Amino acid sequence: MTLTQYLQGQGLKQIVIDDLLPYIAPHGKNGFFWDAASIMAPCEYYHLERVKGFILVGSCPDGSCVAIDTKSENGAVFYIALEYLAANYPVEEMVIQVAESPSDWISKVCEDDFPYDYCEASFQ
Repeated sequence: MTLTQYLQGQGLKQIVIDDLLPYIAPHGKNGFFWDAASIMAPCEYYHLERVKGFILVGSCPDGSCVAIDTKSENGAVFYIALEYLAANYPVEEMVIQVAESPSDWISKVCEDDFPYDYCEASFQ
């Protein structure tokens, strides 16, 4: 299965897939987002059953997840608090939107005042 097929199967719109794919790290390399294998088979540590409606595409320095909302038109990017995943918090309380799309996130992530993880984003 290709990454495109996986993302389509998860409900991501083609326009969002096309926006995301140029930023996917090559296999085994670090990048702004994980490589295809890591996106298609993320570590079970991330409690995927708790984050329905999101595709995990990366992680922040503190372990917070970088995720794309499968329901938004442009693939809004969220941070998900890793520490809340293992607890019984409602999904709405453990996510914060940080960008309108994958390319929007890429354009902002290196700005000095852009939040680098869930905790930082929660204070802004």
